[in-house]
Amino acid sequence: MQFLPFLTILATALAGQSFNALIIRSGSQYQYSSFKASGSSLVAGSGTDLNLVLNTDGSLIDATSKKYIHIGDDKSVTLADNSQLGYSFDGGYLAYNGKSAFDVCTGGKISFDNTDSSCLGVAVRAYGPQQTADVNGSSSTPATTTASSIKPSATSSSSVQAKSSSVSSAQPSATGAPTNQSGKKFGLIAIHSGSAVQNSGIKKVQEHPHVFSVGGSEGEFLTLTFDNDNTSLVDQDGRGINLDQSTGELGDVAPFGRQPATKGFSIKNGHLAYNGNIDWNACPSAPNKYSLSNKECTGGISIALRVIYA
Repeated sequence: MQFLPFLTILATALAGQSFNALIIRSGSQYQYSSFKASGSSLVAGSGTDLNLVLNTDGSLIDATSKKYIHIGDDKSVTLADNSQLGYSFDGGYLAYNGKSAFDVCTGGKISFDNTDSSCLGVAVRAYGPQQTADVNGSSSTPATTTASSIKPSATSSSSVQAKSSSVSSAQPSATGAPTNQSGKKFGLIAIHSGSAVQNSGIKKVQEHPHVFSVGGSEGEFLTLTFDNDNTSLVDQDGRGINLDQSTGELGDVAPFGRQPATKGFSIKNGHLAYNGNIDWNACPSAPNKYSLSNKECTGGISIALRVIYA
């Protein structure tokens, strides 16, 4: 019986980690997009959802298709039958061979350490990691490739260094729980597991800036900062944020007049809160479109707003 605590600790240490791969690149169309599958390719944005698990042996697998994530000699990231070692979390980001050097290339295809000028360097946030059992692939005898199979070319070091610098500027500067801090930029991700808006970014649409959208194809991703009072918010265009006390809609202050920004916002356990409450709703505004509110609405989806530093 004396060995049970040790065995429990050992089992915990050997557990895999399920997570969402969230792309971070401020100002780009891919900001807050997730890794998706399109055929055998991994892409940013539109595609089939992935259920990623980082196994204890350093392999990365989609638990739904039982296909491993594989980086090929051409730098492309695909789904494959054979496992590949070398994946890890580094400061909250997905890394391969100790390096976080993912790219989004033509057609939204994910690549790694690609020096092609058409590719955009991105950081990949390992969002919402949870302990889970290791997952094996669908192949009965999967061959495991070594972690040293992909090596950057010596002739491209200057290009890689420049790209790494641009990626680091998109990464959150703090890995701990978000806190109120004036001037520190962050975005918001809707959280409701299994819903139509899970992991959708909150967006600002110019046609209706008075109310922000939950996901959708229109507008640009919202970037916020706390004002100097650390309780009111300002968006990327310098507009104060208003919470309509009648409708509950969250959006910009009126473009005319001197409407003050709403006070009472904070970050609570990594989520945006208003007067200490982290409950929000995605309210249907049109087919497959949702508006953000802190009041209940017909057909609405209850959500939390996860803070992601940008």
